[in-house]
Amino acid sequence: MPNLTEFQKEHRELLALARAVMPQEPITPAAAERCRQQLTLLAGRLASHLAEESATINRCCAIGGADAVACNIRERETMALSESIAGLLRRWGRSGAIEQDPRLFIGTWEVVLSALGRLHAREEGEIYPYAEVQAPRPLAAPASTGLPGLDRDHDRLFAIIGGLRAAVGGGRKQIEATVVAELASYAERHFAAEEAIMAATGFLGLEDHRMEHHLARTILLGFRNDHLDGRPVEAASVLEFLEKWLTSHIALVDGVMARHALASGWKG
Repeated sequence: MPNLTEFQKEHRELLALARAVMPQEPITPAAAERCRQQLTLLAGRLASHLAEESATINRCCAIGGADAVACNIRERETMALSESIAGLLRRWGRSGAIEQDPRLFIGTWEVVLSALGRLHAREEGEIYPYAEVQAPRPLAAPASTGLPGLDRDHDRLFAIIGGLRAAVGGGRKQIEATVVAELASYAERHFAAEEAIMAATGFLGLEDHRMEHHLARTILLGFRNDHLDGRPVEAASVLEFLEKWLTSHIALVDGVMARHALASGWKG
């Protein structure tokens, strides 16, 4: 799926294309035909653009903390605008229609241009700043827990994330089978090791920690099962989950567990 920076560039191109639809007076048959061709091109490109852009914007706004209500309003507005332009194409795309009433067409198209311009200006100020949220950012390596076996596992997960980031940045859409299998194996082995340490040291937060492991294990195994069943597994979705897990669970929850284990004299 294209990112917001690409959509921003395309949106500006579409606005320029919409302005080019406006014919110069007097409207000759040749000018009207050019206008119809531009309108047909715009209607097709705009419908595809808005549909893909809405899905990306909604995802990025969720990551960036933007108001979900505002995103929903924008999506309804863009779909209504796309449908309106499609309706105009049905009315004015017929040969001879523009020539029969050029002033009505020009007046109608001025309203459409105004609506497109308002939408563009609002997205420039309210939506596209979230392009920074989607841009790859350096991800800090997990802090050492002081437990060598767990630290090695965390470092391995960090390496997997690095590979996925490079793959997604290079345009890869789906995750490789070997990575899916490795992540599922990681979940089973690593989580079991952590839970054994907590049980052996009498960690009071074991059950809450185990529930977090269960959720993560379910998600990772779900990715694996999707792959085994022939369903596509989006690399970007896996990457997003792993990065959140690395920055929240490992940095915070595992840190508490590790400090307890070390204070209890754990030497494993």
